[in-house]
Amino acid sequence: MSSLGLGGGGSGAGSSGKFIEHDDWFHDRRIYLDALENQLKALQKSTDTVVAQRKSLAETCGDFSTSLHNLASAELSPSLSGPLDSLGDIQLRINELYSRQAMQDILTLGIVIDEYIRLIGSVKKAFEQRQKAYHSWHSAEAKLQEIKKQQEKLLRAGRTQQDRLQQMQAEVGEGERRVNAARVLFEDLGRLMRGELERFEREKVEDFKSGVETFLESAVEAQKELIELWETYLYQLDTDEDGPPPVAVAGAGGVQAPHQNEEGGKSDAQLRQEALESEGALEGADAPQAAPRLSGTTTARESEEGVGSRSNAEEEGEDSPRDEADERQHTVEA
Repeated sequence: MSSLGLGGGGSGAGSSGKFIEHDDWFHDRRIYLDALENQLKALQKSTDTVVAQRKSLAETCGDFSTSLHNLASAELSPSLSGPLDSLGDIQLRINELYSRQAMQDILTLGIVIDEYIRLIGSVKKAFEQRQKAYHSWHSAEAKLQEIKKQQEKLLRAGRTQQDRLQQMQAEVGEGERRVNAARVLFEDLGRLMRGELERFEREKVEDFKSGVETFLESAVEAQKELIELWETYLYQLDTDEDGPPPVAVAGAGGVQAPHQNEEGGKSDAQLRQEALESEGALEGADAPQAAPRLSGTTTARESEEGVGSRSNAEEEGEDSPRDEADERQHTVEA
């Protein structure tokens, strides 16, 4: 794999003045982090747009709810003002739902993305520190080489300046110590970054996955609540259109309407009334036949009594002339 030049150089780092990464592992991780950062920033921008649109939609639903309540409060028929008032309440609930969902989007996904981007920025800062350690290491090596060259010149000149030679020897030792320290620092940074990057990829990916799952769950719950609101409203409209179920007016005792017969569609009381009426009709049909019989008997009796009375009257009538003749005869004799 070819090496990648990443900006920011130092003295002695090469003629190009750029950092040349010779470790393929760090080279691949740097490319991966750059691409991940760009994708997360695009996702963050989209999330901010979604949150802004949810807030705008919530405000619009609130304004719509106010307009519906004002329209329902006007002098309209109850059949129209009732559904409008209920629709205004639903829009108010939708306003609260979208506002809550926008806040949940920020807390569940927006913060996770922002933390992820910040951590990637911190990792890139660590890469820069590693580059600086690399430049410091090679700068110390370059200075050490210059000191050694001066020391060799003094030795070749054959001068007997022991103080200068001792000074150069001390500078060489100090330069070697600095080179070793810079090299150890660079190696330690590389080893530490390897462990931290592996832990970062393992733990942060799990955190991001958990945040996305929470975001999706909250979105699904919000949609379920929204569907339930609309279904309840539609059921209420259907109930209002069908009207209330027929209920008989309760009497003094609060007796409910009798049960309707499924076959004829008549109540038990109506069936009993019809049965009584049919029985009464039969009795009425028999009554005229019995009446003549009774009246005929009475007439016969009355006729017999009439004949008897007439015979008695005739007998009395016959006796009375004889009595009158006898009385006149007695009077003449006297």
